[in-house]
Amino acid sequence: MGMLRFQDPVTTVDQLLALPDDGLRHELLDGEHVVTPAPAYRHEPLLEIPVRDLFADLPEPGDQ
Repeated sequence: MGMLRFQDPVTTVDQLLALPDDGLRHELLDGEHVVTPAPAYRHEPLLEIPVRDLFADLPEPGDQ
């Protein structure tokens, strides 16, 4: 999928936040408006494993 082009350039955070929710990921990277597909649901379970392991190594609140 190629990058989409918009008529009016998006160069500020306010312009970025005003964009309609179209299911794509809109970002400003070094002043450039970048549009990419949003991550698919299948990424979530993959992230769960390292996050779970990270939190397993943290002390419980109140344990010092």
